[in-house]
Amino acid sequence: MSRPATTPTSAAHDRDLRWRGPLAGRYPAAAAMVMSALIPYLALSAAIGPITPIIAHGLHMSLQEMSLASGMGNAAYAVGTVLAVQFAQLLHQRRMMVLYVGLLVVGSVLEAAAQDPAMFITGHVLQGLCTSLLLIAAVPPLALGFGIISVACVLAIPREQIDDRSARGLRTLGKSQDSASGLSVLFKRRALLALAATLAIFSLGNGAMLSMYSLAVVQAKQANPAAFVAASVVISQGTMVFASLLAMRIIGRHGYWPVILVSMLVLPVRAAIAPFLIKSWGVVPMQILDGITSGLQTVAVPGLVARILNGTGRINVGQGVVLTVQGIGGALSPAVGGWIAEWRGFGVSFLALGGCGIISTVLWITFASTVRRTRAWAKQSRPLRSQEARCE
Repeated sequence: MSRPATTPTSAAHDRDLRWRGPLAGRYPAAAAMVMSALIPYLALSAAIGPITPIIAHGLHMSLQEMSLASGMGNAAYAVGTVLAVQFAQLLHQRRMMVLYVGLLVVGSVLEAAAQDPAMFITGHVLQGLCTSLLLIAAVPPLALGFGIISVACVLAIPREQIDDRSARGLRTLGKSQDSASGLSVLFKRRALLALAATLAIFSLGNGAMLSMYSLAVVQAKQANPAAFVAASVVISQGTMVFASLLAMRIIGRHGYWPVILVSMLVLPVRAAIAPFLIKSWGVVPMQILDGITSGLQTVAVPGLVARILNGTGRINVGQGVVLTVQGIGGALSPAVGGWIAEWRGFGVSFLALGGCGIISTVLWITFASTVRRTRAWAKQSRPLRSQEARCE
């Protein structure tokens, strides 16, 4: 049998397939390349909200232009998804991944060194485009590798160590077992409704506090934007760690109710001192107080929801409902704070945001007896676990 004729094009293609680079076929190398390129960008993208006013002021851009840049970046992300699929069928992916990483670096440099709105928008669009290109190009190795690792980790957990019913908050008393309650139980627990309403009002005031304060400091030309942003993140996160540890000790002795009360009292204090701290050093006390709030609520809120819904089998659903209501308040906060600042200035905006903290505090005190009754109900439902921390 005669061999088929070899054309110059097929010969070049065969040579290209035979050549394998040092990273070819290595999942760790592919995963490391993608994560090294994307993790810093994704982390900074998540933190861009509080520093948007600072970026806009530095580039003399309006908030509408910043919104336009964000929208164009999202559009580029969508386009990149389609292009990545097409490129995957026609071109060699390891070479394309190197190209995608290079373009992402170029976009990041353009955005970081932007001197005008056009340069900033160009860099942001390149970042959005290359993010989706990298994600799609890395799907096969990442999906396979992460799937194998996840299965191995799950199989390493002893089956007898997992109590599915306890994880859902169901009671097991002797040989009798309760079934999960209907979703209506979420509306029958007055303590849960009080917690959700209180957190929604609190988030309405707390959500925009950092953004309004940052914008006030930058407009007053009292701080270096880069140093201000770095300090606001580091101080808040560092304080939150210590506050979380302290919250666990307080809960063990006094219950959940006073911890959440203290976290809400912090907001009016921040609002009261903010107009007098429009200085570069003012970020220190402001963000220490913010870290205290975050640390206390991070520990207390999930624990209290679990205690309120203990025995119903709806703990996870309850957590989602509370977070959703809290998120609605936080989403509305920038709009409310920005409108008041434009209408009456930053001082009035701070007072209005702090007023939400006062209202939430009053509401929480009003429902104190309702929340504390959760302690007695929990002891009746879990008689074998009476040594658990009190819920107050």
